[in-house]
Amino acid sequence: MAPLLDLVKRGQLRSDRRKEKEYVAEQSARVIDAYRTLSTPLLRAIYLMQLEGAHVDEEQTVSDPELLAEVKGSLDHWSKSFENAFKKRKFEEAITSIQRMTYYSRINEEIMRKL
Repeated sequence: MAPLLDLVKRGQLRSDRRKEKEYVAEQSARVIDAYRTLSTPLLRAIYLMQLEGAHVDEEQTVSDPELLAEVKGSLDHWSKSFENAFKKRKFEEAITSIQRMTYYSRINEEIMRKL
């Protein structure tokens, strides 16, 4: 009977270790999620508002004409920046301008799509 009791005890020990590993994995995931939330400005802002009891609908978008104008202004700025850099044959600056124009173009497309 003693060997059977030992097997049961070992099984319980394994079960306890498995539960402990699951708990540690869960806590680790929580820490990673908390770090991501606090280190990302948007997620941090949403979290702080939720702490204050405010509901933030992350799917709702802004249909603000001023925002659209701001984005278009940025597109114009980087377009002119590209033209100047290209004329002066400053190709690294021109590439940076293209990258910025791409970024603002995507924002503009997303805003227009949701309007």
